[in-house]
Amino acid sequence: MDNRATLSRVERVNISDTKNLVEVFPNPVSGNNFTIKLLKDINGTVDVRVFDIKGGLQIHQQYSNSNFITINHHLTPGLYTIKVTTNEMTEVIKIIVQ
Repeated sequence: MDNRATLSRVERVNISDTKNLVEVFPNPVSGNNFTIKLLKDINGTVDVRVFDIKGGLQIHQQYSNSNFITINHHLTPGLYTIKVTTNEMTEVIKIIVQ
């Protein structure tokens, strides 16, 4: 409004490799078991949340220092979103349950 301009300071942003750091198999899932594999060594807690197509939380579990996580839980057939969070990253993956 008064024709003055100011500049903000420049911030550096590091963007890591864009490849996935989490694999889920088998996908599509048949039965009650699927495995989450973290492709990076994890020190600390791994938070796993599974949401149904409507966004309802179906599973919430935490694991310590684990790169292979087996989920054994009955899910009705449909599309689900898995959110895996560690202290270093968050990744979201979609799975189909048959």
